Amino acid sequence: MEYFNILRKYRITYSDLRKNSLISHMLKMENGVVNVNSRINASINGLRVFSNNGLGFVYFNDNDLRQAFNRALNIAKAFGKYSNEKQKVCNYKKTRFTEKNPDSNIFDVSDEEKIEFLKHITSELETHSKVKNTLVVLYQTEENKDFMNSELSQIHLKQRITRLSVVVTMKEKNNLQEYYTTFGKQGGWEVLKKLDVNALTETVLNKCETLLKAKPAPAGRYPVILDPEITGVFFHEAIGHACEADAVLENQSLFKNKLGEKVANDLITLYDDPTLPESAGSYLYDDEGIKAKKTLLINKGVLNSYLHSRSTAAKMNQEPTGNGRSEFANTLPIPRMSNIVLEPGDSSKEELFESVKKGILLIGSRGGVVEPTKGNFLFNAKEAFLIENGRITTPLRDVSLSGNSLEILNKISGISKKSVFSFTAGHCGKKGQKVPVDEKTPFIKVDEAIVGGRDY
Repeated sequence: MEYFNILRKYRITYSDLRKNSLISHMLKMENGVVNVNSRINASINGLRVFSNNGLGFVYFNDNDLRQAFNRALNIAKAFGKYSNEKQKVCNYKKTRFTEKNPDSNIFDVSDEEKIEFLKHITSELETHSKVKNTLVVLYQTEENKDFMNSELSQIHLKQRITRLSVVVTMKEKNNLQEYYTTFGKQGGWEVLKKLDVNALTETVLNKCETLLKAKPAPAGRYPVILDPEITGVFFHEAIGHACEADAVLENQSLFKNKLGEKVANDLITLYDDPTLPESAGSYLYDDEGIKAKKTLLINKGVLNSYLHSRSTAAKMNQEPTGNGRSEFANTLPIPRMSNIVLEPGDSSKEELFESVKKGILLIGSRGGVVEPTKGNFLFNAKEAFLIENGRITTPLRDVSLSGNSLEILNKISGISKKSVFSFTAGHCGKKGQKVPVDEKTPFIKVDEAIVGGRDY
């Protein structure tokens, strides 16, 4: 192949070539009317060259690979000459792999069938008298990835992701509330064919109606129980990002220089695992040709590992973990999470609730913010309930959870026996790039956390 022929003419430290092609389809229906029906077809090449202690990266969509290689090599030479930091990269074994996937693609199902599916969901939502607005969004992507490098590796991957979002708004007098849910997995139309639409719409309607009846949350310090979704978001945002090695190298992590140290209590064992089936966050090889594997981040409270790309692993004298990911071939791979997994504990859900005299149950996540160097965070829950004498009682709304990550890790006193996949096919943003991620986590009990709201 031309790439390998060009490599023979140059003395370089390392090089790789990525060719990505993507097709996507979005259908958006609001109040029964399709207002978006968009298709995107994009392809691009990304070439990376390490030479003379520098890094050269170019992306291009033409066929002139030789010109692209010369440009990347010149950039690498200039980088190495004028930069104070030497660019390093880890080597890996030669790999040949072609992923075998079904021949079908996301456009095998007609627009008409997809629209009828969205109409069915909308009609189910509109049966409720308090519903004022509905939004249903279907988003499908199919991506082909070809990877070659100076280790003579050749890898071909194909990934399809299907994602459905449902949003409903209800009004009662002057009270307006919104609830949404998202479901997504790897795969094509078959993902939604297996979905129980009636159960989905019933859940969304019931939860939105509960929010209409909910009281404002009390403010203060309380014992809290977090459901798997917000538990997953906490461990992804507050803990997982702090384990990404580029954050450590850039002094943006509360876990800097803490490998081998106790950072949580003994209940906490946390993994990053891109090998889990069906999850949108899973893959077979990362964007640097490293085979995906399960990485133990925290082992019974002890920080065990960071998540590495080839470059961060070389700088820290570690092995790459298969977490070098990029959004597309026109962006450089950086350390990214895949699926965050918290090991289940030995408590039943009932035991967790029975241990709380007065506290708050938080369910779902509406996003939040984290201060990476200090670990301070604030997350907003979709819904919440008072816990009184071990029983779930009053529904609450506008509930936030805040605190310090390290403090929370040491105040977790109970973890349920079963972990649950969120299957939201969410996208994590970092340094201008988005990649699909997911979480598999149980219920947890935190002895004390700051709950935002207001006093009754």
